[in-house]
Amino acid sequence: ILCADTLLRGLVALWFIERLRQRVRRPIFRRRDRDQIQRTLWLSGLPAYDGETGARFLFENSDFERVAEDLRRALTDELNVHTLGLKKQFEMQVEVAPVVDEWHRVSSSLRHAQEVLEAYRAYHSVPRTGCWQRLLAKYYARQVRKWHSVRDRLQGKLTCISKEKTSIAGTAFVT
Repeated sequence: ILCADTLLRGLVALWFIERLRQRVRRPIFRRRDRDQIQRTLWLSGLPAYDGETGARFLFENSDFERVAEDLRRALTDELNVHTLGLKKQFEMQVEVAPVVDEWHRVSSSLRHAQEVLEAYRAYHSVPRTGCWQRLLAKYYARQVRKWHSVRDRLQGKLTCISKEKTSIAGTAFVT
C-alpha cells in the first residue's frame, strides 16, 4: 500500500510540474496584447553619449517626447521613400526608454520600507499587558519611528530622482 501511495503522489507531482512547464513556455496574452506585441519594433543603438566629449545626454520628460517625435518623423520619412513617392502618414507610437537603475533601486527600497513599517504598525497596535509585553510594545514603537523616517527619506530621494534629468538608455519601442 505504501508503494501505491508513493506512486500516486509521484504522478500528481509530475502532472503539476508539466502544467507549470506549459505555463512558463506559453505566456497567456489577450489577443489585442498579442497583436500589439507582434507589431512592436525594438530600436537599439540610439546615441546615448556625445561622440566628441563622451558625456551622457541628460534629458527632461519634454526632451524624451521631442526625441520620440523626431524618431516618428524620421521613420515616417523613411517609410515614405520606400512607397514609390506616395506620401502617407503612418500611425505609430514611439516610446524612448530612459535609464531607471537608480530610480528602480530606490523604489524597491521604498516598497520594502513601507511593508516593514506596516508590519511593525500591526505588531504595535496589539494591546499588551505585563512587563515583557510592555518592553515588546516599546520595541515595536521604536521600530515604527525608525521605519517611518526611513520611508520618508526614501520618498524624498525618489521625488528628487523623478525631478532630475535622466539619460537615455539607447533604445526605443515603436508600435
